[in-house]
Amino acid sequence: MALEAKRMGRPDRDDSESEPREDSRDPLLPLLERMARPPETAFAPGAWLGRYRIVSFVDRGGMGEVYRAHDERLGRDVAIKVVRSGERASPALQKRFETEAKAVGSLNHPNVVAVFDAGEQDGCPYLVTELLDGETLAQRLRGGALTPTAAVEVALGIARGLAAAHAVGVVHRDLKPSNVFLTKDGGVKVLDFGLAKLVGDGSSMREPVTETGAILGTVEYMSPEQVRGQPADPRSDVFSFGAVLYEMLSGSRAFGGKSDVETGYAIVNDEPRAVPAGTPRRLARLIARCLAKKPEDRFQFGGELVGSLAAPSGRAGRAARRMEAGGLMAELKRRRVFHALVGYGIAAFAVLQIVEPIMHGLRWPDEVLTYVVVALAAGFPVVVSLAWIFDVKATGIDRTPPMPNLRRRRVAVALIAIGVLASAPGLVWYLVLRKPAQPASAGTTATTSGPQRRRVPIGNSPSRGPADAPVTIVEFGDFQCPSSRQAEPMLRRLFQKYPDKIRLVWKDEPLGVHLDADDAASLAREALRQKGPDAFWRVHDKLFAAAPRLGRPVLERIAVGEGLDIGAVTTALREGRYRAAIDADVDLVDAISKTGTPTFFINGRAAFTDDADALEKLLEKGVAEELAEARRRIVAGVPAAALYDDVQRDAESTPLPPERVKLPDPGGRPARGGPAQSALLVHEFCDLSLVWCAWIEPQLRRTLASYGDEVRLVWWDVSDPQQQNSARVMKAATAAGNDAFWKMHDAILARQWREGFEEPPPETLSAAWLRQLAQEIGVDMAVYDYAIATGLREHEKRQLAEARSLMPRSGRIVIDDEVYGSGAPPHLWRSAIDRALARRR
Repeated sequence: MALEAKRMGRPDRDDSESEPREDSRDPLLPLLERMARPPETAFAPGAWLGRYRIVSFVDRGGMGEVYRAHDERLGRDVAIKVVRSGERASPALQKRFETEAKAVGSLNHPNVVAVFDAGEQDGCPYLVTELLDGETLAQRLRGGALTPTAAVEVALGIARGLAAAHAVGVVHRDLKPSNVFLTKDGGVKVLDFGLAKLVGDGSSMREPVTETGAILGTVEYMSPEQVRGQPADPRSDVFSFGAVLYEMLSGSRAFGGKSDVETGYAIVNDEPRAVPAGTPRRLARLIARCLAKKPEDRFQFGGELVGSLAAPSGRAGRAARRMEAGGLMAELKRRRVFHALVGYGIAAFAVLQIVEPIMHGLRWPDEVLTYVVVALAAGFPVVVSLAWIFDVKATGIDRTPPMPNLRRRRVAVALIAIGVLASAPGLVWYLVLRKPAQPASAGTTATTSGPQRRRVPIGNSPSRGPADAPVTIVEFGDFQCPSSRQAEPMLRRLFQKYPDKIRLVWKDEPLGVHLDADDAASLAREALRQKGPDAFWRVHDKLFAAAPRLGRPVLERIAVGEGLDIGAVTTALREGRYRAAIDADVDLVDAISKTGTPTFFINGRAAFTDDADALEKLLEKGVAEELAEARRRIVAGVPAAALYDDVQRDAESTPLPPERVKLPDPGGRPARGGPAQSALLVHEFCDLSLVWCAWIEPQLRRTLASYGDEVRLVWWDVSDPQQQNSARVMKAATAAGNDAFWKMHDAILARQWREGFEEPPPETLSAAWLRQLAQEIGVDMAVYDYAIATGLREHEKRQLAEARSLMPRSGRIVIDDEVYGSGAPPHLWRSAIDRALARRR
């Protein structure tokens, strides 16, 4: 700092320049300079500035004077820079001193002059810095150009100093040889930050902080944007660095001109002079990139210069990257990014604490919380980016000025990475560590039991798939049931989608309506006994392929095709050898849940739906959730072979609660039994043309008969108007009138049962047979024929639409708002009626 003096007029002109100026030949110029210099200095030796005693005058520059002084308190020599001639500082000079003190004071780097103190005495500001011993780079260059090795050593020191300044947002704006000091011990110091700009402080490039009419900076080393009067940023320092490095290698300036105007024009429009012959190619390319006209084509900040200059060793490159990382960290703190992350994290946690109990109270599926968690996690990078861009203050929201010394792509990657890392703990907690909450009971038509599990022992039941598969599906099925048959291709697709991840266990649930279902189940079990699991599953597939016609001849053909002992098969079917085992499966599913056939338990979670189209989605959802749960359990240390036993350990043995539906007043719907005012209403949703109702009806009639007038049966017609049989039978029954409805009802269902379990052909319930039945019952045939001809009345259409909206599928019994499927055994109906009557009493 001691020797950073500036000569009057044009600073740092090289007398050896190849195009000498006219005034350099004027013999009166030295005399004029001496006459212009004040006759004496502002402070004589022995004077005091604060606690500093002036020792001697060192040098004078365009802005101030430099003195050697002694710090009496610390006992060391320092350099003190004051306003020229001790004048009272103008506001512009005062600001320039403050800028230099603030800029250099924010740095602590061996390649930047150290600032010890700053103050003011009698209106004269001063700056206290370390005292340097050596010469400026401008003085060194008067002796000629440097060797490439020496130039690189000096350039590395300059670049490191610039990198340190750029890392904290300081732009020098006046880098030139006279502002680079070379110490006697080989050190390099960047001096004079009087024109420095703190990025984001709103400084103007044309701010008049020098004498009136002076140009801010030195034209020969200005970047094109500075010449145009545009704001400077770290890339402007990179241009000046390139001009200084060119001069170190060549001994002359990169851009020439006889005046400042010509020099500025050359900087903006002309290419720099060619580097001297023998300059290493790497240095030539570096200079060309530094002196690019467009800022985006240059190195973007000092750290990149360090990395490029020190590329062979790599150590300086790593230092540059550390410098850039330090600058990014400083910016993150300055922009309060971490404060925003903490605030958003607290808000996200509060949202989860509110949403989760509401979600489970409303019985929403668990994936809703997954969507909320993912959305909140995605908000972390957004919050980080907004905190980087905007500065939130009490007075409003302002846009934070950009940081040109940090490359945008790296900043974007860093911000996204910070956001992802901030969200990672929450995602790990939810996806890995969190134990899903236990929702309330299921209560919809399409259900799984959620995380609630039921104990479903496998026993000796046949299975296919790996024994240690993470997901075990237990199917309670009926070989003659259309719904079970529809589920088979769904299960095959699941096995294809999740190979080696699923084990399917078969348990029998033959419905009484299917007269050959017991024999079909017995044949499959006999195949298992004779030839093992593979034979069982082959027979299983053939039974479903032949369904619903599974009479003895069909079963015998399947047995012969599998090579089974036909005598043993006949004996097993005749003696009912497997009746007890089949009944045990039926009792098991009745004890757990009786919603219909087929019923699936995915690792103990019940899955059933009336809608065949929705069943596959329900199964796939359950398998996906259980695979995720299996991953969590394996991470927790559960062996793969013990996964099913592990999930069953906490399963419940109590039955799942039945589905519930709130029914409106039945109005004028057909009903029979006890008095409408006092009896318990039992609602039957059926289609008279379907055999399901024919199977339910006699059992339901016997069950209700034991309660006498305490119960009343209400009929809800859910016939499909698009089906010919359904429409015909429904209209025939309703046309009979309320008095004759139940006679028609019983006769139709009795005919259905006699015709067999399969859906009867159209002639079974033909129009002629129905008309004959109406005549036998004593229906007024004129009214009957008119009703059939005119079709459904408006109130009948409304009743039908209402019933189908409440219960889309046929064969359902509703007792005290509890829904029981067509496969429910009568003892479940009886238990429900007993509970409802007990509450009434």
